[in-house]
Amino acid sequence: MYPHCVRPTNLYLQHAQAGKADKRLAKGNAQTLQFYGIALLVSILLHLVIRIYYFGDMTTLDWVLSGSTAVAAISCYSLMVAQSRFGGDLNLAGATSEYFKDIVTVGSAVLTLSIISTKFFGLWLFVLGYILVKAVKMLIPWISPPPPPPMDAATAKRLAKKERQAELQQRRAKGK
Repeated sequence: MYPHCVRPTNLYLQHAQAGKADKRLAKGNAQTLQFYGIALLVSILLHLVIRIYYFGDMTTLDWVLSGSTAVAAISCYSLMVAQSRFGGDLNLAGATSEYFKDIVTVGSAVLTLSIISTKFFGLWLFVLGYILVKAVKMLIPWISPPPPPPMDAATAKRLAKKERQAELQQRRAKGK
C-alpha cells in the first residue's frame, strides 16, 4: 500500500532465526539493560521517597536539579534501549553505549547521594569537564593545521642541492 515506507519486521521471527552470536548479544544487552534499569529506578524511588516523605524540605532548586538529573539519566537509558533494539552491542568497549552507561551511573549516584546533601549535585561538574575535554580534543585538529610530514633523506638532499644552486646563481648575478 505504501511502497516508499519500510515494512516493519517480525522481531519474534528474527530472534528465532538468529544465530548463537546474535542470541548471546541479545542476552548480554538484556542483562545490561536490566542492571542499569533497576539501579536507575531504585535511585529515583529512594530519592523521591526519602527526600519528600522523610525530610520534606525540597526547594525549587532541589526540584530542578533532581528533575534534570532524572531526565538526563532516563534519556540515556532510553537511548541504550533504542540502541539495543536496533542490534547494537551495549557491552562493546569504546562505543557510545559506554557514555550512556556512565551518565546513567553518575545520575543514579547523584540522586542517591543528594539525599544526604544537595552539594552532591556538583558531581555533574566532572561530567561537564569530561565533555569539555573531549570536545576540545575533537576540535583541535580542525582549528590547528597538521604538522608537515617528515622529509626522507633523498628529498632533503635534493632540496639542499637546489638551495646551493640558487645561492650560487645569486652570487654569479651579483658579480656581473
